[in-house]
Amino acid sequence: MRGNTLYALAFLAIVAIALALRVPNLAQRPMHNDEGVNAVKFNQLWTSGTFEYDPNEYHGPTLYYFTLPVVWISGAKDFAATSEVTYRMVAVIFGMGLILLLPLVGDGIGRGGVLWAALFTAVSPAFVFYSRYYIHEMPLIFFMFAAIACGWRYRRSNRLGWAIACGTFLGLTYATKETWVLALAAAAGSGVAAATIWRFLLKRGHHGLHFRWRAVGVGLAAFAIVFVCFFSGFFTRWRGVADAVMTYVHYSQRSSGSVHDHAWNYYLSILTWWRVKPGPVWSEAAIVALAAVGFLMAVFRRHTAPLAAIAGEASSRQPARFTAFPPFVRFVGFYAIFLVVQFSVIPYKTPWCLLGFLHGMILLAGFAAGQIVHLVPGITAKVGASIVLLAAAAQLAWQADRATNNFADPKHPNYFAASRYNPYVYAHTGTDVGRTLLPIMDQAAAASPKGKQMLVQVVAGDCWPLPFYLRGFANVGYWPAPPTDLGDPDVVIGTDEVGERLAGPAANPRYIAKPFGLRPGVVLYVYVKENLWKQLGK
Repeated sequence: MRGNTLYALAFLAIVAIALALRVPNLAQRPMHNDEGVNAVKFNQLWTSGTFEYDPNEYHGPTLYYFTLPVVWISGAKDFAATSEVTYRMVAVIFGMGLILLLPLVGDGIGRGGVLWAALFTAVSPAFVFYSRYYIHEMPLIFFMFAAIACGWRYRRSNRLGWAIACGTFLGLTYATKETWVLALAAAAGSGVAAATIWRFLLKRGHHGLHFRWRAVGVGLAAFAIVFVCFFSGFFTRWRGVADAVMTYVHYSQRSSGSVHDHAWNYYLSILTWWRVKPGPVWSEAAIVALAAVGFLMAVFRRHTAPLAAIAGEASSRQPARFTAFPPFVRFVGFYAIFLVVQFSVIPYKTPWCLLGFLHGMILLAGFAAGQIVHLVPGITAKVGASIVLLAAAAQLAWQADRATNNFADPKHPNYFAASRYNPYVYAHTGTDVGRTLLPIMDQAAAASPKGKQMLVQVVAGDCWPLPFYLRGFANVGYWPAPPTDLGDPDVVIGTDEVGERLAGPAANPRYIAKPFGLRPGVVLYVYVKENLWKQLGK
């Protein structure tokens, strides 16, 4: 009983660490353009009550549906009343959920492995950063891990409820993001590699898949129900179901030939050694190295104890050499390897896509850490090993804090959180939006007799996430290129193409321009009517 209490307290302490790294200052980092898109897409669902899946862009609907309860709890009455915190709390919840799911695989990676994997998840800079990011990646990783964990519980218990849960979570994974097929292929391939190929090629004892057709049937039924419900907008738009299948034609064409193409080792570079001079070095090499050790331990160390021993029922006559179940660890290892290969081969790369295989690495690293502490002889060696591992975790936590909070440069709020020196930042919105654009907009609204009903025209093909930041202004129009007649706007936000018409000497009425950086390489101007500008006290 005392051991269980200490175990529970340690787990709760790790949960507290994870919350401490994820929750503070959620609103300070500017919204990425993808976050802005997702917030607007959510508002469409919120106000219309239905979701229309676009097979060309924007991904699946689960992120938006699971945002609904968070917005209801926040008390926001309309889109303007929501905030960055409202949306990013969704990612925080799913990020925390990854830790809370770990006990489901406790008899796979070991009880000690659960604690170490929980700690590495809590402090991983990548997981901390993207657990504060309103995009589809964190729900995707959560649902896939939940499917794997439920599949593992079915394998251990043969209870149909776990098979149904596994199918349900796979359906949610499909309804989250199109890259779920890569995770599914990796899971299927690793199941074969860990169970079947292991037996025939290496001639070792194995624990096969042993799925019953009844379990497969109910799992597939649950998968199909979830798939249809979400993509049909809960039976309001049946075309979405067909679009969800046809979307892979589009995405196969997008896999290369864009500005998002990167070298094959892009993800591994981020995880092992990343530096943009004169910025600092970033590395999660401790997790990568421990993952490699864990996989090798599962491959080369023979598991001799009965499975009952893994569940905590080992007899004193036959102590377990492992406090975990190596066949499950081998499955996780092959899963991570297959995902690394797939995402490295595909030229199209964005940094958040590494989360899938990094999570597999974290499970392996947790297993390795647990085994190291378990296997080293003597209390002194165990304490020493634990101190070294905790030091590695502390270094990761320090990097996670550096990636999300501002202690490096007090003159620039969240400097690294939106800086190109941070490997997890990708084409991010600059701080000029908060420091330049929004104060001007608020002052103009305060000075104008129309208030936030003033007419605003945005003339730019690339303007995200401005629709999110301008959500409090009632009359905003968007133009990809300068129209023939802009009307008589109070404020125009756009490129320098409209500058001559608005701010030149022949302009009537004349506007005063103020530049601001939207993101690296994208500079826009906010043009305020001259008579209104004079009232701003600028």
